[in-house]
Amino acid sequence: DTNSWIINDLGESLADFCNTHYNPLVNAFISTWRVGHSSFGDGDNSITLSLWSGYTYNFTIDWVDGSPQSVVIGDADANATHTYTTAGDYQVTISGIMQALRFNNGWDKNKILNIKNLGNVGWINFESAFRGAS
Repeated sequence: DTNSWIINDLGESLADFCNTHYNPLVNAFISTWRVGHSSFGDGDNSITLSLWSGYTYNFTIDWVDGSPQSVVIGDADANATHTYTTAGDYQVTISGIMQALRFNNGWDKNKILNIKNLGNVGWINFESAFRGAS
């Protein structure tokens, strides 16, 4: 028996396919934060992710400042907070499962500047996720 299969890559190179479908940054939640400026939140050098209870969390955070990556496994995990040594803007990358995020007009809502990629991190709930962020 033989199978008559036709495989069509639609002209996409293997490198492009891998970068689109298997690149962890495509699936990551990528956001930019400003710390250490009083006009952006409380003026301290920390970021705290506000996570809802009752959802699944098992993700890795690259804080992009040379510190070790953090692994967060629950809504009350202390690893969801990071303090930078220097004020500035930081692009934070989260990979894994993060089903919900909630600023709800509080927490560090004024520190988040933009979201480059929502990613594919298992989002379930966006209720008040970015409420109050500007």
